[in-house]
Amino acid sequence: MAADYNQNEKYRGLRALEFLRVSSVEQEKMYGWPRQHAEIQKKLIDPLSLRIVDTLRDSYTGLEFQEREALHVVLDKAKKGEYDILIMDMLDRLGRKGLER
Repeated sequence: MAADYNQNEKYRGLRALEFLRVSSVEQEKMYGWPRQHAEIQKKLIDPLSLRIVDTLRDSYTGLEFQEREALHVVLDKAKKGEYDILIMDMLDRLGRKGLER
């Protein structure tokens, strides 16, 4: 337990870019942006006192990782040092294939 606490302390107060994604109307009904944000708030923002500097909402449904404009924005902001940590509810929000993520 103490190791988990120390591991998480290094993230306390960092600037966070929140990434929300839904890829279909059906998915929006169950896992929409408000639900994703609420989960992120509960799991990450509140416990670590993260500061949200921006929120990106993506609805791209294609399989091609390189074609997703929102991911280009994420990478551009990272290169410019505009945030310290990228946060999302589930890792699969970045892409369907593990290697891409």
